[in-house]
Amino acid sequence: MNNPHDLLARSPAIPNFSHQDNPPWPEAEWPALREGARVGATPPPGRPKAGCAPLGGSDREAGAWGPSTPPHESAHLHVSGQATYTDDAPELHGTLHAALGLSSLAHGKLLGIDLARLRAQPGVVAVFTAADIPATNDCGPVVHDDPILADGTLRFVGQPVFLVVATTQTLARRAAALAREVIQADALPAVLTAREAHAQGQYVLPPMHLTRETAPGEL
Repeated sequence: MNNPHDLLARSPAIPNFSHQDNPPWPEAEWPALREGARVGATPPPGRPKAGCAPLGGSDREAGAWGPSTPPHESAHLHVSGQATYTDDAPELHGTLHAALGLSSLAHGKLLGIDLARLRAQPGVVAVFTAADIPATNDCGPVVHDDPILADGTLRFVGQPVFLVVATTQTLARRAAALAREVIQADALPAVLTAREAHAQGQYVLPPMHLTRETAPGEL
């Protein structure tokens, strides 16, 4: 493996770099280094200020250094395990949780959903289907053929069919897990290989053909 200092020495981004120019900090100087990185204290004589980078060339030889980089405002919380993440925040009173009911068929015709059974499950507040979406039922970023919730046709295993809203995450997931029992659908032949898809003309995106031609007027 190449020596990293040799790689840096050949890098145009850091001219005239060498390991001898900036030897490792002795362990005895670590407390001062940490203090300098934290509050901008003056480092030991002959050492650059923590967080600075050499400018290179004559400025570097004259002892000029770039501006100090301020420490990350929560770095000490991250490394100590005390940083607060979303799951660590206390849940607000009345928070509702959602879970998706998914298709168990790779291809099928959606006939109906037993909404009454879902709504009767413990903690369930509401159940939504494609019919409840007020705008266009589509989330395709390029080709607009990706329904948010299945409507009429089931296209793949795991396709969202309905959304359950409940008082807890566990209750929402338990109700959504009934998808196999509450979704009524007729199974259709599934396309499981690329060869089958090509033979039937089923593609993720429309085919694109690139050609090279002589420009008009031979520009």
